[in-house]
Amino acid sequence: MWKRSLMTATVAALMAVGPIGIAGATDLRGRVDGVNPHLNGGKPFPFSGARVELMQSDSRGLHTVRRAVTDGRGMYYMRRVTPGSYVIRVNGGHRYNVTVAATPTLQDVRPILFK
Repeated sequence: MWKRSLMTATVAALMAVGPIGIAGATDLRGRVDGVNPHLNGGKPFPFSGARVELMQSDSRGLHTVRRAVTDGRGMYYMRRVTPGSYVIRVNGGHRYNVTVAATPTLQDVRPILFK
């Protein structure tokens, strides 16, 4: 019985401090806007439901490290991203470079205009 209590306490403690080995990780917040000359007078509008992937290159090539879907306001969020250079890919095609800083807080990514 005491083993189960110890295991429960250990899991709770780990959940409280977050994942191990991601020192300096930050959360990302960004927005995807759509543009269509036939909608909204050609002005940008929030692109809801867009698939956003955060990709990183290593010796094996480019691979996805985080995924998100934009909400009704075109916003996406990615938690605990380690500092470095990444590529953001929207809906499997459009790619944008982003650098994640070593800050312990939220980092805003510049808005992406999806045409």
